[in-house]
Amino acid sequence: MRKLWQLSLLTLLMLALFAAPAFALAHVQDDAGLFSASEAEQVEQALLDAEELCPGYSFFVLTTDDTQGMSAREYADEYYDVTWGYSSGTLFLIDMDNREIYLCTTADAEAIFGSGDIDDVLDAAYDPISRGDYAGCAIAYAESASAIIHAESNSGSSVAPYPPGYDYNDYYQPQPQNPIARFIHNLTGQKLLIAFGVAAAVAAIFAASTVSSYKSVNHSGSEYPLSSRSDLQLTEQSDTLVGNVVTHRVIPQNNNNGGGGGGHHVSSRGISHGGGGRKF
Repeated sequence: MRKLWQLSLLTLLMLALFAAPAFALAHVQDDAGLFSASEAEQVEQALLDAEELCPGYSFFVLTTDDTQGMSAREYADEYYDVTWGYSSGTLFLIDMDNREIYLCTTADAEAIFGSGDIDDVLDAAYDPISRGDYAGCAIAYAESASAIIHAESNSGSSVAPYPPGYDYNDYYQPQPQNPIARFIHNLTGQKLLIAFGVAAAVAAIFAASTVSSYKSVNHSGSEYPLSSRSDLQLTEQSDTLVGNVVTHRVIPQNNNNGGGGGGHHVSSRGISHGGGGRKF
């Protein structure tokens, strides 16, 4: 049992060591696994530089290969709402499920980015991603979006927190946030791996303890007479193939890179957003 406890402790320590790097990046959530470790650090630095250039605005890059049935816009809005609520900033989504890049803007950033500005960001990001350069795409977003905000902030004009004609009471109506939905939304592959490892270690300890207790039932030291106290008779055995089904699925390449920015909308949580996307 002592060796088993030592092995379990070593397993937990190894899981903790492998999990530590996942929490190092505060502005990049690469759920689709598009970036190498060095690329993720480069994207993170570009986003930090953007926030330094534009104080009071947040910049974030999110990738996914499963939007859970949502559109790119819905997925980006939901992630922003759960994470930051109604704070000024932008989120750039690389959606491998819908094959779309999407820029989400909120609060002061929503007021700054018109349809032309959003198209400029999408133009800058589209060329790298069309070549499979996902890190270059994310960096292009950080540089172009921060340049637009910086230019507007230094133009001398005031930035209204809402586009013209917006009424706070009509467009900002926060909905109660389900804690279970928040927990599921924030799950990552790394967190699931840690949970699985811990569960496996606990299960191994429980199994070893159970086996040990059964062995100690017979105080005479002899093993349980399994062969003499059990009976198994197989009277018939057959294998019959009842059917064979093969399913083929063709995933077409989306050559339509249409889309763009413009318009404002309210998310499912009652928070106003701007933004736009483009297929790749």
